[in-house]
Amino acid sequence: MAKLKTPSKKELIEENRVLRAEMQAATFMIPLVGQPETPSEPRAAVEPKFSANYTDQMIVALLEVRFGWFRDDFAGSKSNKQLACLWEKVALQFNILTSASVRIPSTSLKNNVYAIKLQYNNIKKCERKRKRIVAGEVDRQRQLRKHGKTDVGAGLVSLGAALAQGMVDAATISKESPDKSNGFSAILERTEAALAKSAAVQEETKIALQRGNELQEQLLAFLMNKFTE
Repeated sequence: MAKLKTPSKKELIEENRVLRAEMQAATFMIPLVGQPETPSEPRAAVEPKFSANYTDQMIVALLEVRFGWFRDDFAGSKSNKQLACLWEKVALQFNILTSASVRIPSTSLKNNVYAIKLQYNNIKKCERKRKRIVAGEVDRQRQLRKHGKTDVGAGLVSLGAALAQGMVDAATISKESPDKSNGFSAILERTEAALAKSAAVQEETKIALQRGNELQEQLLAFLMNKFTE
């Protein structure tokens, strides 16, 4: 029988080192319980954010598909999963309809629709504001024309009353003092001259007011054309 060789201390140390290295390698290779294994393949690169230049025809096609073909499908309350499926259908129909060389994803179409909605709401808000401004300006111009006509009429009434009162006063003075007819004639002449001058001033005022009304009407027409464009 062959005699077993007793390993030396140096050999035991080397075997112990090799055994420890093997055990350590085996420990790293076994995955922990409840955790997935670490993938050996590298992670896929993150896709860059998609951007597309939408033409007018593409915008029309997108609105037609979303608010025409799928109008009823989007009505009512929908979950996020249902909305995602609907937008994928919209993207499929849009890409078929436009025959785009590069497929446009549903997220880009959805963001574009939301941007169009926001722009439309802003336009409607500005339009309502312009309508209020135009309506206020129309009322103001009407009030100005109304006051202008009233002032001219009141001036003519005042002029007529002054003429009538002057004739009554002249007749009364003439009856009370017939021997001073020459002095009264001079007074009447001066009164007639003053009334004639007053009538001329009133006529000029009337012409100026009419001209002002015409300018206001032109301004009103200009404002209405500008704010309704």
